[in-house]
Amino acid sequence: MSDIKDLLSAWGAWTNDHHDSLGCKSPSDMLMRSAPFADANEKPSKGIQVAYISDENALMVDRAVGKLARHSVLLWAVLRLHYQFGWSIRRIAKEHLTPLEYPNDKEKKVAVYHVKPLLAEAVGFVSGALSEVDLS
Repeated sequence: MSDIKDLLSAWGAWTNDHHDSLGCKSPSDMLMRSAPFADANEKPSKGIQVAYISDENALMVDRAVGKLARHSVLLWAVLRLHYQFGWSIRRIAKEHLTPLEYPNDKEKKVAVYHVKPLLAEAVGFVSGALSEVDLS
């Protein structure tokens, strides 16, 4: 997994994986929680495929993201919204950065081209933090 974006996508999927039995009181409770929910009106979701990441590597990425949070909260939030919560760059601009930038003005909006360099800087910071650590 050499591409940093693939690594961050795998880390985001790892952080959202709740298929463990830590909060279950019994094996049947664990089975019911992990069973897929079927609704007649619900369309089947597209399965997003991400690369596998080991717990050890995911924790290394998590530490690098924590380092980013200490460096810049804005970059950290943009990175997490995109890779951990799956927000598009357009949604980050509209729902996260616009209220921060223009809290009282409903007419002005943050453009997408303002978010792309922030995301690239955040990815570069994490990549630099990970280059200090061996990810084999």
